[in-house]
Amino acid sequence: MKKGLICVVLVFLSLLAFGWMQAYRAITWKPAAPHINEDAIVYILRIALQNESQSGLQYKGLSIGFAVGDGRYIVTAAHCVREFETTRGMLYYPSVISPYYGDIVAAKLVAIDHENDIAILEADWDVHPALQLEPSDAWKTASRLVMATYPPPSEEHGGNGSISHALLTETTRKVTLVDTAGVKKQKVISASPIRYPGPGWSGSPFIVPETGNVAGLMAIVGTEKGRFNSTVRYSSGPDVDAIRQLFEANSLCYQSTGLPVPEMSRKEEFKQILSFFDVFTKDQTQMPDRVKQVCADFPDTFAFYMIAGFFLNEPNLPTDYFQRLTNMAPEDPFAHAASGILRWAMKDNLPQAAADFKRAAELDTENLFAHNVHLQMLVMTDPNAAEILAQDLIARWPQEAQFWFEYARLLRNQNRLSEELPMIQKAIALAQSDNIPYLYQRHLADSLAANGLHDAAEQAYETLFEVHSCTRCRAAYAQFLEKIGKPEQAEEVRLIDAPQPDSP
Repeated sequence: MKKGLICVVLVFLSLLAFGWMQAYRAITWKPAAPHINEDAIVYILRIALQNESQSGLQYKGLSIGFAVGDGRYIVTAAHCVREFETTRGMLYYPSVISPYYGDIVAAKLVAIDHENDIAILEADWDVHPALQLEPSDAWKTASRLVMATYPPPSEEHGGNGSISHALLTETTRKVTLVDTAGVKKQKVISASPIRYPGPGWSGSPFIVPETGNVAGLMAIVGTEKGRFNSTVRYSSGPDVDAIRQLFEANSLCYQSTGLPVPEMSRKEEFKQILSFFDVFTKDQTQMPDRVKQVCADFPDTFAFYMIAGFFLNEPNLPTDYFQRLTNMAPEDPFAHAASGILRWAMKDNLPQAAADFKRAAELDTENLFAHNVHLQMLVMTDPNAAEILAQDLIARWPQEAQFWFEYARLLRNQNRLSEELPMIQKAIALAQSDNIPYLYQRHLADSLAANGLHDAAEQAYETLFEVHSCTRCRAAYAQFLEKIGKPEQAEEVRLIDAPQPDSP
């Protein structure tokens, strides 16, 4: 009897212990992360050229992407690279920082779907470690997905204060397919809760734990109310069907063809590149020494030579970098544009800077940035050629305000004030009404004043002062007010505080 009772008690205790273990596992267990080839997750470098008066080189940061198929194509969120679509006002150099090659490699935007927030870049390499798009629908009933990314520097979003070179994986515990018919073409993955994701995680892949394949793309982070009025963060983005359809719509191959990917390790070089951009963002006083070092360590990396030209002001050195840029990529319009911008910034041989931009425009005839800066160069160096080019550009792109503005500036320089006025008026009419460049407005006010249209000029100056009031603009307005017999108002204008930098 006692033995039977003891057996019953032991069985009960065993069952109870087993139940506790299962409950504990249900609470704490996380699926093992799939084997993910970390080299498939890359950074997308966003650097751009602006004209010299706007400081030349612009570093716009890093975005996340991932290689698919044989690795030639990089998938990311469209909002991370939408600037690559245009050459108006700024010229981007799309490129990818690869942990596999340990280098910065040129790329081009080959497909974009703004509606579903997906973009595809093609990198200038034949093979690369890659992820595969999930071929089955089984993942659609999954309760968990894994996100793989390099977290941004923010500690709040998983970083440690520096650009990360270590992959972070985040497992979600709730996955929902949201039907967004009428808003987006495909269903959207919504996954929560998540600890880290925020700004900087866009472009990261959702990965199926069981297969290691891509189920979707992270594009949006949001919040929702949880239990006890808590805030739960979730991430969402287009599913793999939308990604696959963008490839197919553009006749791009997303499947692996079995090309061998040689084993190599360039992680140290990868870390060195990211460390360089950390310095770029944190302490530019170190840049001259650092840029010399990376140019020596990466002698074939175009991006570093371009950056070098902006930070090395020692005699004769910049010229070496100008020549290096165009020698490295003689058929690349960006190389010639970068050389031209560098020469302009250094006031080094402006006629050659004009020739650089002319060549950039010849190599890419639709490159509005190159055409516009070429025109600006000619306005300073060859007015007759500038007028011929301005007329040609206006005929080809009559809706481009920037060409009308540069033509107006040329006419002002030649004191052809009555001809200038309709040109600047046309430029303002074409510019977006809620974002008219202040320089356009200043030129309009000056032109109206020069043509004796005082009431309209005063109104134009007042409109200018609503958005901009640097020292030079205040002086011009004050001089105008004195000229039309309003000295007291002129003195008031001179006394206005002007926290903004002077106009170029």
